[in-house]
Amino acid sequence: MIEKCKEKISKGELRIGTHFELGDDRPTMSAWNHLECFQMPRKFKSEFENNSDFLAEHVDDNTVEKLLEDKERIEDIASKMGTKIPDNKRKQVDANPVLSKFKSNAEILDAAENSDEPAKKKTKLSKLDKKQATIYARYATMKVAEMQDVLKWNKTPHSGKKDDLLLRIIDGQTYGRLTKCPICVHGKLKVNEEGKVMCNGFYNEETSGREVCSLVVDPGKVQRLTWYDHDPSEEEIVTMGEEYDATRLSTDSIVPPAFLAAIKVDIEWDTSTHPAVKKTCTALAEYIISENSPLAIPEGADAIKIRKAIGPLMLENKEKSMEEIIQVIVDKYGLTGEKTETDKLQLEAVASVVAVEANAKIYNILNELSKAYYREANTNAVENAKGLGGGKKTKIAGIGKKSAEYILEFLTTGRLEKLEEKKAAQE
Repeated sequence: MIEKCKEKISKGELRIGTHFELGDDRPTMSAWNHLECFQMPRKFKSEFENNSDFLAEHVDDNTVEKLLEDKERIEDIASKMGTKIPDNKRKQVDANPVLSKFKSNAEILDAAENSDEPAKKKTKLSKLDKKQATIYARYATMKVAEMQDVLKWNKTPHSGKKDDLLLRIIDGQTYGRLTKCPICVHGKLKVNEEGKVMCNGFYNEETSGREVCSLVVDPGKVQRLTWYDHDPSEEEIVTMGEEYDATRLSTDSIVPPAFLAAIKVDIEWDTSTHPAVKKTCTALAEYIISENSPLAIPEGADAIKIRKAIGPLMLENKEKSMEEIIQVIVDKYGLTGEKTETDKLQLEAVASVVAVEANAKIYNILNELSKAYYREANTNAVENAKGLGGGKKTKIAGIGKKSAEYILEFLTTGRLEKLEEKKAAQE
């Protein structure tokens, strides 16, 4: 079997090989290849300008027909040398059907422009297909460094293979710059190899673990910002920042001045020693659960739970000022009313990306459940509704593995592929 193409040479098929003299009266070794798999060795490329000269001058002809004595046959054989795509390379070429579609549409547009037929008959491509085909034709011939510049201008990840960079550029040029994830708020959206927009979650410093996110949607279903096909000016860079800040769901809260003033009056603040931090923490926890507190503390939380939650935060930040420590605590819990508004905005964002808007709350609940199980390292239940059909902790009576998969499919797409197949078969 040939290493390059993983295929055997058929009996009677023309082949070309390299012979190795091992010396010490040992037999000569040979490595045979298909013509299409064989390439002129690098050491001969400076000696021979092309495959034809290499064949005529350096290759022994052991064929009965003496093919290399015929110039036309030499040219034919030379044209076939090294033309077969290796198996691993073939997989890389076939791995991007989205780019293949863009390329095909670009070729259709190019052919249509040179056609004598009326404009309406030239192509039936949609406006979106035409737009993306035009973008592909513009950027596909760019060098990697040039593509990376375009992505840097738009503060978009610029590492990866050329195909990955091209997909990101076409997505951005078509729809606009990506923002933060509307589901988990903190995660960075990205374009996968299928052209979908997805989020892998984010690292939560508070829990010292990764928060998973299951968002995978069509590229037109998430909010977008202005995309630049040139190096933005200083004014445009400022606008980019303002645009980004205006669209993200903020989880940062400003400490109410009255709250800060009350703490200064009612609490003897001291974080100089460990016992002092403990005393201050106890007093602060009591104040946080009082009616005067503006913090959106969890339902059922008491002074002990609050103390256990804010204690480590105070110890980690004890070198900071009182104002800075209070800001950390406010960021953790958020403010009453402000949290409600953030939840509302997030629910609206979820509704915009799920196929069935009414399922937004269900999606949110299952998403929160998956995060909770993930934090407990129960990785069998992190995929939303899949966890409903298996596992002792997540099993729900009457829901098996397949049913759970159907629930997940319906929640994320608004349809069941299997049902559509059955309907089509019965028509």
